[in-house]
Amino acid sequence: MAALGGDGLRLLSVPRPERQPESAALGGPGAGLCCWVSVFSCLSLACSYVGSLYVWKSELPRDHPAVIKRRFTSVLVVSSLSPLCVLLWRELTGIQAHPCSA
Repeated sequence: MAALGGDGLRLLSVPRPERQPESAALGGPGAGLCCWVSVFSCLSLACSYVGSLYVWKSELPRDHPAVIKRRFTSVLVVSSLSPLCVLLWRELTGIQAHPCSA
């Protein structure tokens, strides 16, 4: 914050809450492992989403209504299961979600 005084612009110091380092917030020295688990989880969700598009074998062209319905259903199932995977990941890694304070 700033205040105008007789000598011009003067800065007032406002104490900020102390912030923990990222490694402490992620569980200490094993933070690197948590990062890799997070990357692997994200990659597996992306691959399962794309893989669900190609799981059905069919002689029909991809623009056929039956193929579109099957692919839509597959993506719907994978998208519905994704929040459960995220909740499981959160429980296994121990990361707690909280709003950022600036």
